[in-house]
Amino acid sequence: MSTLLDFPDEIAARIVNFVGFPGILSLHQVCHDLRNFIDDTKPDWKLDSLNIIFSREDIIIRCIQNQKSYTIKYEISDQNGLLRDLGTCMKFQKSALKTFTIIGQIPEDFHLKLGGTIRTKTQKLNLQVENQDQILHILPCFNSDVLKDVDLSDASRGPIEKSIKIDKVVELEQWKKARNLSISCFLTFLSSSTFRKLTYKSIDDSRFLSESLGPFYTDPYEPHELNWYFRYPNSEECLRIIWTSDYQVIVFQKERVDEMPDEAALQN
Repeated sequence: MSTLLDFPDEIAARIVNFVGFPGILSLHQVCHDLRNFIDDTKPDWKLDSLNIIFSREDIIIRCIQNQKSYTIKYEISDQNGLLRDLGTCMKFQKSALKTFTIIGQIPEDFHLKLGGTIRTKTQKLNLQVENQDQILHILPCFNSDVLKDVDLSDASRGPIEKSIKIDKVVELEQWKKARNLSISCFLTFLSSSTFRKLTYKSIDDSRFLSESLGPFYTDPYEPHELNWYFRYPNSEECLRIIWTSDYQVIVFQKERVDEMPDEAALQN
């Protein structure tokens, strides 16, 4: 009976590219010859997104590849197997991911282990963390020229008043070059002028905001939004602050002054 390695290299390479994400990982572990063939062939994963989801019992990888969804499950104790497969996956991923996500009940040392395993490109990173060190381990894994959106949330699911120092994180190139930042817990941080958009989630005190920020503007077509506009010195841009009652989210984003609604007040 013929094996995959008995086929001409071109045909075998097409088969490898056809079997999809879990299939290539399985083939990579069959034998040394097949592993070497795949390493030499360097199949392009063409993943759009990669999600790592932790629960108490297991770890799940979910990904989108060529518009197909794939799922691989690991026992919670098999972090080494997960990291091995992630290393293989990222080695063959030639294009940038659209999103890379790590969420759930993440073991304390996983961020450190992952930081020593992968180097990859993604446009958006969704990350649940409990402290600054975890961010410092993960963020440098991603190409700073490609990463544009960073979404941080609280992995501990503690009180919303919890703060996380990020005085070291703000020195990373990935942080400095990111354009949009979304935060689902209160963080103590130094803002970056490079952000086009900054989002805080779970802020429900509109009275505090209006007392602190002054008069707001409400679009008749968006009655759930309160808007404030603040002038940047010597600039044609302004800072727009948006609070939405539907989702209890406050957003900071840069806009051009000439794009402001005529009825809105521009504050100094």
